[in-house]
Amino acid sequence: MSAFSVALGNANACGTERPRLATRRMTEMLSYRFGKRDGRAPEGKTAVASATLPEFTVAVCTRNRSRSLSRTLESVARQEASVAWETLVVDNGSTDDTAERVRARAADFPVALRLEHETVPGAGAARNRALAAARGRVLLFADDDVTCRPGWLAEHVRAFADPNVIGSGGRILPNLPPDAPQWLRDALPKEAGGPTARYDFGMESREILPGNDVYPAFTANMGVARDRGIALGGFRTDLGPGTRIPFGEDVEFFSRLMKLSGRCLYLPDAVVDHHIPPARTTREYYFHWYQNLGRASIAANGPMSRVTRMGKLFRYGPRLATWALRSGRRYRNPYDQLDTRRKFEHARGRCLELLGR
Repeated sequence: MSAFSVALGNANACGTERPRLATRRMTEMLSYRFGKRDGRAPEGKTAVASATLPEFTVAVCTRNRSRSLSRTLESVARQEASVAWETLVVDNGSTDDTAERVRARAADFPVALRLEHETVPGAGAARNRALAAARGRVLLFADDDVTCRPGWLAEHVRAFADPNVIGSGGRILPNLPPDAPQWLRDALPKEAGGPTARYDFGMESREILPGNDVYPAFTANMGVARDRGIALGGFRTDLGPGTRIPFGEDVEFFSRLMKLSGRCLYLPDAVVDHHIPPARTTREYYFHWYQNLGRASIAANGPMSRVTRMGKLFRYGPRLATWALRSGRRYRNPYDQLDTRRKFEHARGRCLELLGR
């Protein structure tokens, strides 16, 4: 079992510990979106008749990646679908020319391209803004560092034609830089998730179920029925990029979604290419990512009593010692050496988080 799947097993599926502030903020944003405070559309916005509402909203959350975002939007612009759809960009406090580029591209974008701003830092807050501002029945997330292949949107649309479908996850294929080290290239086929967010479980469409070998979807390529996402209270705002633990908000969210009545589908033909910068191909980044994964697997469970923390330390402490001893050995297979160090860093992250360090 990979470190990523171990982390998933510790996700707070019920969501009872998510911060109340996030839920309250979601309610406030929804009131603003629909003008419910005084029965009118908010100032500067036009009320949209229900007959003209799009079925899908493609949402891209971003911060200071204007060039990468432009590449993502160009791939979105080439999508075709049998239903009405729109594109929504949520700017999470960018200081570059993100807003200017989005406004300029909106003039000739094939569908409505809207820009929203979220001042609270963090991917969770930005995704909650997307949930609140979206007009579509289904919200389809893509990250600002992916390229969506032809047919990506159409595959998600086809899945949600079944009214019982409430979530979807498509394949995410890492696009490494030309000078990426061979050890990383060799490791990719053996890992799901990980620092490259690889999400590839074969070419057969299947349900994503708790306990099976298809993990909860990542927001680089995730569809969600908007009303279900809102009912869940949205994404955790204490996890993900822009917070102390820079990922995990999407897996935690989708894990809760899977507990609701409805189907979640893995879509092998809905493909995005995830562009990996050189800085994320080093051993230092790789091992630090797995240490943060260990932290996220603890933080996803929410606040714990001191007794609970001590109990988990007694459980994970011996594992940390075991992997520390094993990581000092020499292995014939280079991946075994890498995998042992990876497991050590994951256990180390768990223990550090439990100790509050």
